[in-house]
Amino acid sequence: MNSEKILVLHTGGTIGSIHNPEKNHREVDVGNAKRILFEAFEKSNSKYADRENLFVDLPLGFETLSENMTLEKLSKIIAKLKSVDLDEYAGVIVLHGTDTLAYTAALFSFVFYDTCVPMMLVSAKSPVLDADSNAIDNFKAAVELILDGIAPNIYVPYRNDDGNIYIHLASTLMQCENYSNDFYNASRDKVFYHDDEYIFEDCRNLSKNRSWKAIEIPERLFAKRIKLIFPYVGIDYSDTRLDGISAVLHGSYHSGTLCVGGYNSGSALTLGIECMQRGIPMFIACCKNGDDKYSSTSDAVEMGGMIPLDMTLEAAYMKLVLAVNMGLYGEELAEFMQKEINNEFIN
Repeated sequence: MNSEKILVLHTGGTIGSIHNPEKNHREVDVGNAKRILFEAFEKSNSKYADRENLFVDLPLGFETLSENMTLEKLSKIIAKLKSVDLDEYAGVIVLHGTDTLAYTAALFSFVFYDTCVPMMLVSAKSPVLDADSNAIDNFKAAVELILDGIAPNIYVPYRNDDGNIYIHLASTLMQCENYSNDFYNASRDKVFYHDDEYIFEDCRNLSKNRSWKAIEIPERLFAKRIKLIFPYVGIDYSDTRLDGISAVLHGSYHSGTLCVGGYNSGSALTLGIECMQRGIPMFIACCKNGDDKYSSTSDAVEMGGMIPLDMTLEAAYMKLVLAVNMGLYGEELAEFMQKEINNEFIN
């Protein structure tokens, strides 16, 4: 391992954007944004700021705002990273937008579950040059954690508006909420303060908890055989088409519930029964199925045949994308979804 070098791949996003005063909007300009970011780090108070030739640029060949991220683009990003021998570097930094960061973080947690070096997904709430941007703090935290020797895994360092820099294990990261600049983690024991004295020990333990069963990663990802449904008041399942579908993933309300009021077009039980008859696994996420659960959750599992997944919806979706693209279906697919790969289950 070359402990003096960090591989940097820039996908775009806010951290790869520059404000265009003529058009009065932000636009992706990875070349300039990356240069500004590197120069700002060299002028920072980091103990590694004076390291020369610290970063090795890995050109992606395209750039995108994260809201325009697709599975095809993610496939290309994964292929680019897999084309490099990561063991030659101290770690990897992937610069990414915030809107879909939780999805990419979850996918990377599975695809690179056996990474031999730490991989950091770094984003920003505003472009690097903005006075209130957290880009430099997030980037600096990523560099320092890598060079300080944090255990191999996928992480998201991010400074919330409370001024604290949090280090998230990527597999349990939740999307940033509307009207908020903050990221939160679904599992309290998988997020740390940057200066937490136990962070390196805790992350070593999490790193040891990764699965070592080989996962066959498809070259191209698609989701056309997955039906993703979100609950809302007044939902009607009568028009839900299941032809050609390999799996259904149903989101839940915050308490892990969904409407199961009888067997009618507004009840998920109707869809659950149809899925059982067709041999299509139907999952619920986020959904705890322990002792302290609502009767609606019990009905969904026991009467509707639905499978609860105690993980974020983003992680459940990306894991399901992998499973379907690996050619899994039926019981084999259900078994794969219920086996932990990289600390994605919520404690």
